[in-house]
Amino acid sequence: MAPIRTIPDMGAVVAWSALGPKDVIACGTKDSGGVGFDDYGGSLSLYSLFQEDTPKLLASIQTPSRFSSLEWSAMNSKPTSPTGLLAGGMVDGTVCLWDPSLLLSSSPSPLLASISRHTGPCTSLSFNPNPNSNHLLSTAGSDSQVYVMSLDRPDTPSVFIPAPPPNTTVHQNPCLQTSWNSRVPHILASSDTSGLTIVWDLRQKKPWCTLLSPEKSPTSSLSWNPAEGLHLITASTENDVIKLYDLRASTTMPLATLEGHKGGVLDLDWCEEDERFLVSAGNDNRTVIWDLHNCKEVLEIPLEEEGTGGGFGGIGGGRAGRKRCEVGWGGRGVISTVSFDRKVEVHNVMGVGGQKPAKWMKKGKGVSLEWGGKRVVWGGKEDGGKIVTIDTVVERSDLKEGAEIFEGHVQNKTFIEYCQRKMEKGGGKVWEFMSMIFHDNARERLVQYLGFDAGKIGELARSVEAEGVGVKEKDMAADVEESVKNALLVGDFEVAVDCCFRNGHLSDALVLSSCGGATLWQETQKRYFQSESRSYLKIVSAVINHNLMDYVEASDVGKWGETLAVLSTYAKSEEFPTLCEALGAKLDAGGDKASACLTYLCALNIEKAVEFWTAELESAPERALGLQEFVEKVTVFSQGEEREWGEVDKLFREYADMLANQGMPEVALKYVKGKGEEVDILRERINKAIAGGAVNQQPVQQPVTQQQQQQQHNPYAQQQQQHNPYGQQQQQQQQQQQQQQQQQQQPPAAAGGLPPGWIAMQDPTSGRTYYANQQTGQTTWDPPVAPVAVPPPAPAPTQSLPTTPQHPSVQQAPSGGSAGTPQNLANKYGDGFVSSASNPQLAAQYGNVGTANPYNGAARPAGANVAGSSSGQPVALGQDGSLIEQRGEIPKEFEPMVESLKSITSSLTACTLNGSEKKQLQECTKGCDILFQRLATPNAIDPDTIAKTQTLVLALVAKDYGTAGQMSQQMANTVWKDHKDWLKGMKFLIQLAGKKL
Repeated sequence: MAPIRTIPDMGAVVAWSALGPKDVIACGTKDSGGVGFDDYGGSLSLYSLFQEDTPKLLASIQTPSRFSSLEWSAMNSKPTSPTGLLAGGMVDGTVCLWDPSLLLSSSPSPLLASISRHTGPCTSLSFNPNPNSNHLLSTAGSDSQVYVMSLDRPDTPSVFIPAPPPNTTVHQNPCLQTSWNSRVPHILASSDTSGLTIVWDLRQKKPWCTLLSPEKSPTSSLSWNPAEGLHLITASTENDVIKLYDLRASTTMPLATLEGHKGGVLDLDWCEEDERFLVSAGNDNRTVIWDLHNCKEVLEIPLEEEGTGGGFGGIGGGRAGRKRCEVGWGGRGVISTVSFDRKVEVHNVMGVGGQKPAKWMKKGKGVSLEWGGKRVVWGGKEDGGKIVTIDTVVERSDLKEGAEIFEGHVQNKTFIEYCQRKMEKGGGKVWEFMSMIFHDNARERLVQYLGFDAGKIGELARSVEAEGVGVKEKDMAADVEESVKNALLVGDFEVAVDCCFRNGHLSDALVLSSCGGATLWQETQKRYFQSESRSYLKIVSAVINHNLMDYVEASDVGKWGETLAVLSTYAKSEEFPTLCEALGAKLDAGGDKASACLTYLCALNIEKAVEFWTAELESAPERALGLQEFVEKVTVFSQGEEREWGEVDKLFREYADMLANQGMPEVALKYVKGKGEEVDILRERINKAIAGGAVNQQPVQQPVTQQQQQQQHNPYAQQQQQHNPYGQQQQQQQQQQQQQQQQQQQPPAAAGGLPPGWIAMQDPTSGRTYYANQQTGQTTWDPPVAPVAVPPPAPAPTQSLPTTPQHPSVQQAPSGGSAGTPQNLANKYGDGFVSSASNPQLAAQYGNVGTANPYNGAARPAGANVAGSSSGQPVALGQDGSLIEQRGEIPKEFEPMVESLKSITSSLTACTLNGSEKKQLQECTKGCDILFQRLATPNAIDPDTIAKTQTLVLALVAKDYGTAGQMSQQMANTVWKDHKDWLKGMKFLIQLAGKKL
């Protein structure tokens, strides 16, 4: 068996690295290596054994004296260096201390201290192996003295003897060995040439016991059992027997003996990795590994093949010259030997155990990382390998911290604050746009964000004066003026307007056309816009002619902000999403995908926005944080709306897996989206992780009512209540009514199965069955009960309008229909870009009025003023198109009709509706709101239309849906142009009531 590493021409003492892997070895020369009788001192060298195929010299220094012993300590108790401390016992009696890190860095002064106490060679050194005491160094010398040095401060060490006077038990002969007890830090053994071994008790400052060889042969080797503090082995260079003492039983009779060497034992070492093995080197040129369990040899390390003899005429060569004088374990089946022929060799004996493998072949300790961020650790030295520790490892603290902050904002519904936080951290324009969605005046904020502040623009416009201000249009020629006058005398406004146009008097043409009827007015406007090229007239033309789509198509993509500001100011609620999507498509086609995404946000088109975010994620520099940003955007924008998204669901599951591996399974469960076997497996793993982390903890039982569930899915319910002009009394009555119905009609879970999203699981500790919600992470011991929504009884048929309402207000249910539609999202955001108005007065004029208009009855700051309107009052249109002042209350004669519509809408809200029906119900509520506003405004609806509306409502109350449909059709044929914004809602109301009531 050849050595695996050899350091040639090195007669030395050896010390293995005390820190980290046993890869570095220190060698201190025992001879000068020179020729003749001169003493050239020694050297200290550090070698890396396994970094390359051959030992690599890392550092080397010269020493004034040669070595007789060498030790390396980790210095865990008193750390002074990252690589520990080297101590050398020199032949001149000094003890030198070196810092290995300074040696490796080629420092000019790696020597920390030199201690001179011995008057003869320092024959043995030993560092205390106990972790809390490995700053203690014991030394033995040929002067019969034993010293203990405390090296907590290596530059100023303190030195004392094991047993000071009046103790009389001391060595009388040169000391050969010293060795610390491996289990008891204050027990030290030393031996001398007379065969005397003294076991010192440093705590009592006296000998604990003595061992005396009957043959009085020198005790050249000592070694303590690494696992048993009362087992001590001794050996002698003049005795073939290795003796194992159990100090509890006897100090004169050994517990066992090892017989195999002839001529004495030169050195031995007890294996720290496995106390079953001992290695010894003898005068018979044999190096033997012993199995102490059966006191037999298990392996002999052979010598290399004989080479050329050395010395004087070959004397001292051969096997005698290659005799090994020092052996030592290097850890995990590696042994170092030093021979008299100046060789340091390293041998691999890893398979020495035979049928019973050595301990280093087993996993004495280890770590296993499991899914869910769980770490299992076992086999630490301090616990004897009997304790298994399970904890959670957070590899990405930034990811976990971000998730915790986000979930806190989601739970508290503080989305504006979270968007502000992302904006402060440089999150980009996306978060600024999403922040505006949650404000009441979303469109106003959008216009200001785009750089168009009404106040500043007004100040600037008032300060601008161009040359020629006040100059009149050129005078009209006499013949032209006479022609215009004659045309007016006969009432021919068309001729008068045409004459003014042909002669360049455009302002006169506009004034005259306003008196010639709607058709002439529109034709004149069109002719005027065609004849003028000023840029702002394109905006006016598009607004007056209700042709914003053409304006978008003809707009400059480089000035998309101006286009979006026009849409925010003038677009109607129902056309705003379509216009923003068209602008987004134009920007997307032009390559400006980032700006296109912002316009899709304005349109509340989550599908288009997600497409851009997905592409952005693929190019993100850091996948984990990019994925977290993606999930946050989608979650905030969609408000957790349930849908099947395909690839987006996969990204959500990837994020859920990441959160679970950071020790956040409860949060991760919320992001497990989609269906299929893969999804079920992931959901089950997360549920098991939640259950495993809550062993012996009572799950919290908290029944959730249907209304509470709706509020959880719609975090803006409270905001919508504030926008609802009918108050909050109806919602409270609905909640009370639903709770009573649930208490009366909830069936047990066993009869109808578990509610959707719930699964039954078994507690691994108690074996009891508990129930977990796969979507919310909620757990409970009791079977969950599915809430049952029962629609309230329909109002009784009557031929007269009721004077007292059955339901005093209308509360919209959260939308669960077609995902991603602007109507649903507008309802979720309460205000949003779709339903808000940038300018309430212009909104009233051009039909941009929604259910969440925040300016009812309140003056809007920095708004544009329209002539003829009173400040602080809402504005509506009369039949002639002029602006008229709106009253704040609905006349009493209309109250029965209003309350009946509220009652019908409330009954439909309590019914079970599919996605399209919920969308129709939103249109119904919107139409009723606009109708109520018009009824509160004098002359906003003509008497004939009011009468037909009352007939329609009476028919609905009597469930005469045929008559109600006829009235709706008649009004659509006659007054659709003026009242389409609320007649559309009446049409849907008739259809829904016919199916559900």
